[in-house]
Amino acid sequence: MRISVSIGIALAPVHGLDLDGLMECADGALYRSKAKGKAQVHFCDGGASDTNGRAVA
Repeated sequence: MRISVSIGIALAPVHGLDLDGLMECADGALYRSKAKGKAQVHFCDGGASDTNGRAVA
């Protein structure tokens, strides 16, 4: 059995200081990682494309 992960990363203070903003940014980066395939890591780019219209928990 092989296990892989996709990761989205947001860094404070580079991508924001508040938790909600950082979580939204990391969530967008995670969706980009998943869209590119398995075993991907993406950093938040701070743009509107990070959320891509998806709901953020």
